[in-house]
Amino acid sequence: MQRFLVLLPSVLAILSVNFSFSPPEAGAEEGPPSAMQPFPPVCEPFVLPALRVIPPPSQYADFCRTNPAACEMSGAPVVALDSDTWQLLRRINRRVNAEICFVPDPEEYGFEDFWKLPSEGYGDCEDYALEKRERLAREGLPRAAMRLAIVQHQIMLFSHAVLTIDTTRGALVLDNLHGLPLCWHDAPLNFEARENADGTWTRFDQSDWPLFPLELYEK
Repeated sequence: MQRFLVLLPSVLAILSVNFSFSPPEAGAEEGPPSAMQPFPPVCEPFVLPALRVIPPPSQYADFCRTNPAACEMSGAPVVALDSDTWQLLRRINRRVNAEICFVPDPEEYGFEDFWKLPSEGYGDCEDYALEKRERLAREGLPRAAMRLAIVQHQIMLFSHAVLTIDTTRGALVLDNLHGLPLCWHDAPLNFEARENADGTWTRFDQSDWPLFPLELYEK
C-alpha cells in the first residue's frame, strides 16, 4: 500500500519550507499533542465532506470473502473511551507495530496490495490495521467502531492504510508509523476513503486537502 506518489502541490509546499525532518519511528513518543497525553485525549468526531458511497477496495473485498469473520462490523458504533480503554489502545498499537516486520506487498508477493492478517509475522500497512482490529475485538471492543481508512501521508507522500476508532471522545487513528494513537485531525494524513459500519466505504472530497503543520514533527 505504501507506494510513492507525485503530489505536486504538497511537494512544492514542502520544498518552500526550510526545515529538517526525520519521520518518527513506530515506537517513538514524539508527535502531536494528542499522542503525549497519559489520559484519553479529547478529539473531534470524524467528519469530512463526502463525495459518494463506494464499494470496498477490491483487495479488501477479496480478503473479506476468505475471512468473513474479520470483516464483520457488529456491535456499538462508538467505543466508550476511558483510561482503561486508552491504555489498551496504546498497548495494542505498540505491540503490533513492534511484533510485525514491515514488508511491502511488491517485495513479498510481486504485486501491489494483498490484504491479509500478518500471521507469519510480516506485512504492510493494511495488514497492521487488520491485526490491530482483530486483537482489539478479542479484548471486547465493538468491530463497528473500528474502521479501516485509505489515506495519503502528507509528509512522506505515499498511499497508506490505518485503523480508525470512533470513541466517545472523538475519533482516533492507529498507525504503524506511530507508536501511540493520535486524534485523526492531528495525524499527518489526508483521508481518501473510510469504511462504514454497513460494509460500504465513503470517498471524501480531495479537492482541498490541508497541509499538515510540519513543526509538530520537527525534532
